[in-house]
Amino acid sequence: MKKITLALALVLAVNAFGEGFRNVEWGSDLATVKKSEKNKKMEVSKDVQDYGKYHWERQLYSFEDSMKSAGKFNVEYVMLKDKLIKGSYTQKIKDGDLTNYTKMQKILVDKYGAPQGSAERSSLVSKDGKEVRETEVILTWFGEKTRIDMKLINNERYQISYLPTDEKIIKFVEESGLERERAKEKELMKDSEYIKNFI
Repeated sequence: MKKITLALALVLAVNAFGEGFRNVEWGSDLATVKKSEKNKKMEVSKDVQDYGKYHWERQLYSFEDSMKSAGKFNVEYVMLKDKLIKGSYTQKIKDGDLTNYTKMQKILVDKYGAPQGSAERSSLVSKDGKEVRETEVILTWFGEKTRIDMKLINNERYQISYLPTDEKIIKFVEESGLERERAKEKELMKDSEYIKNFI
């Protein structure tokens, strides 16, 4: 049992409440990420998010990793304009077996203490062309520059997300999200000046 716990702890050991994700500091570029991961082959995808006036086009770099005691899991780096803004581990749950989820939760509690926040949320999401209800149970730990969210999603998978709490990174993400809106505002101002001159 101790060997299993130790092996699982190694997955999280490099993510102590420090500067980022898997020994890569928040805000690092892709070249730094690849060097840290010894140039592992990564799957690349794009994620577009719109929230009101905010718009982000993020690049996702992911690969599969595995451990004898924990099985296969997905590692993902989230980049925005070539800067690291999020990292996560995701593992599927087979046949409702929550053993690995429970082990990981215990490791986080042993390392950081009791969760500093918890929540449950439910929302409709699109899956295979159909709207289905997705329920998340979330446990949260806060560090000096990193927040850890552990999500249990529909008892189908769990995800451990690492997010920056550093004000500079948060400001960068916010400003990046507003660029399209500000570009629209500039265009509107140009149109407004044109109309004034035309009249």
